[in-house]
Amino acid sequence: MNRIHSLILISSLALTGCAAATLDEGQSLEVESSLAGATVRPLTLQTAVRGKYLTAENNGGGPVNADRDVASGWETFQLYDLNGGGLASGDLVYLAAGNGQFLCAENGGGSTLVANRARPLDWEIFRVVRVGGDGAVRDGDQIGLQTRVRGLFVSAVDGGGGGLTVDRTSISGWESFVVGGGSAPAPTPPPAWRLTFSDEFDGAAGAIDRGKWTFDVGGGGWGNNELEYYTDRTDNVALDGAGHLQIVARAEAYGGRGYTSGRINSAGHFAQAYGRFEARIRMPSGRGIWPAFWTLGENIGAAGWPRCGELDIMEAVGDFAVNHGSAHGPGYSGGNPLTGTYRLPVGSLANDFHVFAIEWDPGEVRWYVDNVMYERRTSADLPGGTTWVYDHAFFAILNVAVGGNWPGSPDGSTSFPQTMTVDYVRIYARN
Repeated sequence: MNRIHSLILISSLALTGCAAATLDEGQSLEVESSLAGATVRPLTLQTAVRGKYLTAENNGGGPVNADRDVASGWETFQLYDLNGGGLASGDLVYLAAGNGQFLCAENGGGSTLVANRARPLDWEIFRVVRVGGDGAVRDGDQIGLQTRVRGLFVSAVDGGGGGLTVDRTSISGWESFVVGGGSAPAPTPPPAWRLTFSDEFDGAAGAIDRGKWTFDVGGGGWGNNELEYYTDRTDNVALDGAGHLQIVARAEAYGGRGYTSGRINSAGHFAQAYGRFEARIRMPSGRGIWPAFWTLGENIGAAGWPRCGELDIMEAVGDFAVNHGSAHGPGYSGGNPLTGTYRLPVGSLANDFHVFAIEWDPGEVRWYVDNVMYERRTSADLPGGTTWVYDHAFFAILNVAVGGNWPGSPDGSTSFPQTMTVDYVRIYARN
């Protein structure tokens, strides 16, 4: 079916959960409890009639529009499925824009759709309605978005090009949107990039590719008073047979330490100066758990740390809704790096996969989560008298630490094992 020219006319909604699905405004879901079991996934929506992508331009703040020919950061939303599991017709959802603000049908509908709510309540809840029947909603399917409070549908009037309205009582072509994004990786980088290294972690369950990765093995704290012993066992680092790498932290006596985990790096196999370094990861969580995806200067043996430079792409401790991106160098390292944070609007980064990346050019590094840039650093940001040390090749590292100076030690609230699941690692250079 041609997405751009199809026009789906449904004179009466014979779809489960679509007709007169209204609730009083006072019948709110409890936000925290409703999101506790939510499934989080990136999502794009494209108008069925003209093929234009919905966009929260400038990260929201104005009407949500439907006027983009391609999907990038402003056109990628985070969908919170309050029913959990895979997306299905009838599920109740929240949609968050790149600024972390939630889409809102103010007063339950009757006006324009905006992305300006920090805390979602009734007006921010939509019911997903699959066009053509019930059941699972997959990429390429067409859906309508119906307000929970008044049962009105979101409409890209005239096929898009103006602000979206929330005022239709039934679905036609203007109210039909093509689902994209799904559980697939976030949108690939633009043509300016070419792939130079990747591991998709395909293959049978068991050992990883030692032609791409080297194990760091041992205890001793790793400069941070960490508590784990890193091993090269498949108990701690292995493919799961379903296209993922798993790094597993376990509470067990080993090598004189009370915990085991894994740490792998691409040193000796691959290193690169500049480019886009990205990985799609579902974090572990818990007090004393410290997952990380990061890079070190290949010259560490000669220059030492921190003169070699360190760029941290993904780190989280304590509050696993927050990702930390940092640059360490001489005079700005350890507890005093150049750093910034990204906060997931609702929920935990451990609930689902997210894409963590840096884009690194001479004199500048930019940090992203799910293609949303949240931090930019240049040589002008350095403390006085210090040196920019990011003009040589760096290699990639993945690990899960236990304990240490930053997260502190696990306590009775920490469950084990804890697993960091990695869908892929991809590194690009500019064309």
